[in-house]
Amino acid sequence: MTDSELDNFYGVYTYKEPLIFNKTDNYNNKYHREVSFRRDPLLRIYVTKLDEEMFTELPIFQPDILNARSKKEESVDAESLTLYENEKEIPEEGNKTVIRDWMQEDWNSLLVKILDTGRVHRWGIIKLYKEYPYWGVYSVMEVKEIKYSDNGEPLEAKVVYFKHLPYSFSSLLMFDDVIKFGDDEPTIFFHYGKPEGRYVDSDDIEHVWDLMVELRYIRHDIVRNSAKSSGFYFMKLGKAANPKHEAYVEDIMQRANYGNIVAASEGIISDIIDIHPENAAFSIKAYDKMLKAFAGACRLPLTFFNSETEKSGLGEESRSEDDILVNKKKKFVFGQFKSIILKLVEKRWGVECEDVFPNLEEYEEENYKEDIVEKNEPIQKKEKGK
Repeated sequence: MTDSELDNFYGVYTYKEPLIFNKTDNYNNKYHREVSFRRDPLLRIYVTKLDEEMFTELPIFQPDILNARSKKEESVDAESLTLYENEKEIPEEGNKTVIRDWMQEDWNSLLVKILDTGRVHRWGIIKLYKEYPYWGVYSVMEVKEIKYSDNGEPLEAKVVYFKHLPYSFSSLLMFDDVIKFGDDEPTIFFHYGKPEGRYVDSDDIEHVWDLMVELRYIRHDIVRNSAKSSGFYFMKLGKAANPKHEAYVEDIMQRANYGNIVAASEGIISDIIDIHPENAAFSIKAYDKMLKAFAGACRLPLTFFNSETEKSGLGEESRSEDDILVNKKKKFVFGQFKSIILKLVEKRWGVECEDVFPNLEEYEEENYKEDIVEKNEPIQKKEKGK
């Protein structure tokens, strides 16, 4: 509060979403993509939540180095799970070692990070470490320089990034590293998607970016369409009013609502005029329409972005159909990273797996091997002796 008659604002909704306040809507700006990925709820659901749900269970490898198929066989016909002869080549003790390392090094989080990075920033770099933190995934946010051979193959990259310490506002931890690439190096330079235009890759958010930004502004307009937001009360002060009555006027405004009757001296407040948008419901209808378009562009059912309450109102048959659509999307995204996952496992444990699948909950007429669209040709297993 001040004594200035020009600053008489009471109970005004002043919060503005940082993504809107800072105009974080330029797709070509890497910082805008990163901040939107972290803060926009729709983009967060579409990218991270979809990726996380892919790895709530251990993925299924062939051979089954994580023993993930034993649980799958409980719900899937065993005939659909082909037993490869080379699965017998890995002793049970070897599987236990891989499973222990997988859990200790949190490889589920590693795979989620890889998917997130590729889908948002087109490409990324993975490096495995022998000690904690065991792995790092770097994108355009951390990579400062890349050197290539004459054939366009990456030779090395310079990485610089910072970490904030808890309760420390003046000091940062700075990390830098020179990452070298090669068959004998624990590193992978990966791309997401297919080549588009002058790029050798693509991402999974460019085609939904405009809808996401538009929904952000509509959502903000809905929030502000209330008595404490975009609408306001115009107060005509009486002849006896002066700056000393600010606390009194604020108390009146706090008490005023549809359930209370407030009496005020006409000498201080002569009239209160309600000024609000006459058609506030328009924004809500527009948001519903745009959200359907956003879900369609994402190739996901609308229920994936809605609340659990709305989902529970659907029939069992509708839920199954929607869940099958979500599974198809997960399988497609997973297929873009199959070769990367297989290469990582070979570099970490020296195990050459023939294939890998997401361990998803399945529904009628659905098989865990179906709808896996691979970006690259599967890795060919080397013949023995070569």
